[in-house]
Amino acid sequence: MPEGRFIAYVRVSSTEQDTALQMRDRTIRNCDKIYEEKVSSYSPHRPALDACLSDLKRGDTLVVWKLDRLGRKTLELLTLIEEFRSRGINFVCTTIGLDTGTSTGRLVLRVLAAAAEFERDTLVERTNAGIQAARAKGHFGGRRRKLTGETLERAMEAYRNRPINPATGKRLTNDELSKMFGVSKPTLQRWALHNGVPTWGPQQEGFHKLHPDLDEWRRVTDDPNWGLNPDKPR
Repeated sequence: MPEGRFIAYVRVSSTEQDTALQMRDRTIRNCDKIYEEKVSSYSPHRPALDACLSDLKRGDTLVVWKLDRLGRKTLELLTLIEEFRSRGINFVCTTIGLDTGTSTGRLVLRVLAAAAEFERDTLVERTNAGIQAARAKGHFGGRRRKLTGETLERAMEAYRNRPINPATGKRLTNDELSKMFGVSKPTLQRWALHNGVPTWGPQQEGFHKLHPDLDEWRRVTDDPNWGLNPDKPR
């Protein structure tokens, strides 16, 4: 038996739901501390989970009712569980009897890891096959740009030298400009200020990996036919 604390994490997907069913689990109910969250697992912000993970110390045991309470993606779950192992934290899922402190639990974990690797490899194969099939039909991939050529020039000019709105007598706002050119406000600002390159950290890093030559990317995507599939009915 682990000598540290038993800490539970319980979660439901919305504020209209409650955690009563999970709290009825005896193992969870008897934990030293319980972190409760009411937010979707797809949300990028789960403050109770972040606090729970920060609180866990070597020798502690994290208890959840079902695996999907912690996360819905197999790879995400396994990454977390591997992090627990490296930190000396035990993990228990009460509904499937998973306990990484036992040999049986570690075996179940290896089976899950093998399934996750198979899932990842299959997804990569299907994605690559889809890309090749699309390219064979003339579809080059990626979302088409809405601001290209003369439209982009007019948008950048309007952003920098705000025209007057005849209805209000005031200079056009970003919201009004974005509606005028049929794009979102972030898209308008990204092109007017940063030549189309995302400015948010991870998104920017991923973008640079895909398009190391930004001038070439701008040149290619400036073509109105870029990304079009000529065989697709319109």
